[in-house]
Amino acid sequence: MTLIGRATVVTDRSIISARWQKVWNLYFPKGEDDENAIFLRVEAERIELWVRGVTAEPFGTRGAILERDPGQAWRLLQN
Repeated sequence: MTLIGRATVVTDRSIISARWQKVWNLYFPKGEDDENAIFLRVEAERIELWVRGVTAEPFGTRGAILERDPGQAWRLLQN
C-alpha cells in the first residue's frame, strides 16, 4: 500500500504513550519514552493498494487507486 498526502510529525509524548503498543519495544528498547519514537499523522489524498476484488486483473500488474479531495468521499479511479 502507498499513501500519498500531507504528513505531520507527532512528538507529543502523551499521544505516543496513549497509543503505544508493547510490540514496538523490539525497535525502541526504551519503549514509549524513547526520544526516537515518533508518530506520523497522514492526511491521505491518494491510496494505491492491491486487493482482490478491487484491483484490476490480471492481479498484481498494477494497483487500484483511491483518491479524494479534502473533506470529500473516496473515489476509485479507473483501473
